[in-house]
Formats: sequence, C-alpha cells, structure tokens
Amino acid sequence: LLPKIHKGLSSVKGRPVISNCGTITEHISEYLDHHLNPLVSQSRSYVKDTNHFLSRLSKLGKIPEGALLCTVDVVGLYPSIPHGEGLEAIREALDGREDPGVATDTLLGLASLVLENNYFEFNDRIYRQKLGTAIGTKFAPAFANLFMTRLEERLLDASPDKPLIWMRFIDDVFFIWMHG
Repeated sequence: LLPKIHKGLSSVKGRPVISNCGTITEHISEYLDHHLNPLVSQSRSYVKDTNHFLSRLSKLGKIPEGALLCTVDVVGLYPSIPHGEGLEAIREALDGREDPGVATDTLLGLASLVLENNYFEFNDRIYRQKLGTAIGTKFAPAFANLFMTRLEERLLDASPDKPLIWMRFIDDVFFIWMHG
C-alpha cells in the first residue's frame, strides 16, 4: 500500500499499488500509453500540472462576485472504473483521431487484455483484479483520464447551468459555479 499521508497522519489510509514491471502486460500497457496519452490533452478540462492550472486560471481575469470555488475528488477512481465504460471512452477518443495509425479495435483489444489480466499475490494467494485498472500499470492514467473526460462531458453537456470554468487533473476537479 502507498500511504496517503497528505490526507492526515492519524489512521493513515493506503492506496493499493500493483507494480506492472516485469509482467506479461508491461509492454502492452506501455504501447497503449503511447497511443492514448496524446488524446488526453485534447479534453476541454485537461490540466497538465500546477503551472498549467494557474495559467488557465489567470486567463479568467477577475472572478465575479458570488462565485463559488469548488473542488471535487473522485474516491478510488482507478479500481472503480467499469471495464466496459472505460473501453467505450477509449473507443470514442480513438474514433476522433485524424490519423489512426493503429486500428481502434486493435488498441481496444490490447486494453482489454491488460485490464482482464492484472494478477497479484497477497498472503501467498494469487488474485485477479476484476474491476477498474491497477494503479501501477503504465496506461492507467490515460485510461482514467479518458473515462473521466467521457463522464464529465456528458454531465456538462446535459446540465442547463454551466460552470464558469471546469478543469481536471485525472480525478481532481476544480470548477467555478455561478448558479447559487
């Protein structure tokens, strides 16, 4: 477990991390990451890092009176993503490419292979992760980002009231709400 000490030092919680190094899916995951990562930055809400966040925020100018500054954190995103919905998010992102290079169905098949074959050992027993993706496989951040992009775009497109700004770094969302 990776301790989450940034959440407080009393009763420290842990995040399960399974290393993908040396596994049969390591290179497949790296290949997927190479093809999916460029799609992540195309999201309207994409934030690369702190400097990118501050740059986008500064372009807003003066924040209006009565604005609510909001943050949201998705709890346990990586291990909670349903494989089917995550693969659909990948398909939608891949279908939007101008230069496919590698067929969408090929990359989806590889992603499914990685997701369905995450095995780990704990207390001398072998387990297979059935839901979500392992924190520790190379393509997990791109998979999570594309899933969140699909989810938030559907949410925001369907909402009659829109935030002034909506920015996201993987599972951490910042938005400014003007509607009470």
